[in-house]
Amino acid sequence: MSLTTHLSLVSPDRNALLDVVEGAETAFLKYGLAPDIGGVQAIAGVPARSDETGRATDEDALPDHFSPELLAEIDRFDADSVHYAAIRGLPVIERVVREEVQGRPAVVIQSNRQTGAGPGYSVYRYDAIEDTYETVSEAGE
Repeated sequence: MSLTTHLSLVSPDRNALLDVVEGAETAFLKYGLAPDIGGVQAIAGVPARSDETGRATDEDALPDHFSPELLAEIDRFDADSVHYAAIRGLPVIERVVREEVQGRPAVVIQSNRQTGAGPGYSVYRYDAIEDTYETVSEAGE
C-alpha cells in the first residue's frame, strides 16, 4: 500500500509546465485534495547560454530521486534550460494529474512512491495523438 507520492514534473518549456501545474491545482480543488505544490523553478547547473555546447543538463545539479529513465527523457528535450516543479501528497495525486489535467508534450512526469514494500517509481510522457500519458518506465513494487 502506497503511503506517499512525490511527483516530479520536468520541462524545457516553463509556460507548458506552469499550465500543467495550474491544471493540477484546479483538479485538486475539484476533488478536495490539498497536496504540497512547489513552485516552478529552473534546475541549477543547466546551461542557459546558447553558446555553450554539450548536454542540456549537468547530472550533478539534478535531484537525486530522478531516475535514469527521467534523465533520458530530459536529454530528449535537447534544450538549453530545464524547469522543475514538485507535488507531494496522497497516492491519488498521480492519477488525478494523469487523468484530469490537460497534458503537454513538453512535460514529463516521474512519480515516486514510498510503500511498505519499499520505494517505486513510474515515468510518464504525454502522447498528444492519444491524448493520454503513456508509461515510459516503472520500477519497484
